[in-house]
Amino acid sequence: KFILKPVRLNEIDSVIEETFYANHFSCDDKIIIKNHWLMPLDKKLIFIRNKESILLTEKEVSILIELSQSKKVMSKEKLLTEVWGYNSQINTTTVETHIHRLRQKLKKFSNSRIAIKTKSGGYSIL
Repeated sequence: KFILKPVRLNEIDSVIEETFYANHFSCDDKIIIKNHWLMPLDKKLIFIRNKESILLTEKEVSILIELSQSKKVMSKEKLLTEVWGYNSQINTTTVETHIHRLRQKLKKFSNSRIAIKTKSGGYSIL
């Protein structure tokens, strides 16, 4: 993929994310989370029962992947490290902001019971 000048940093970030996903997932890859399919390359979460879907950002996809792979509650610091590559000691509300937006999107599913819960200082998918 080529980037033409002038370039914005978020464009570079997008190209890096796309390259990462392309190297780790194929076009048909689906991650099952509860009764949903997460399509990382399409940046979509699909409710299996009625094929209802929502579009996600790259970070929202990364958050869902991390939370779905974790067997226990995932702390804010761990998400900062795994999803953003930030130092866990940094003072930011990035995680809370993205989780809030993702929760709002998940509410759009009509009969789905997927949710992100806050427990013991961390996050998990219920």
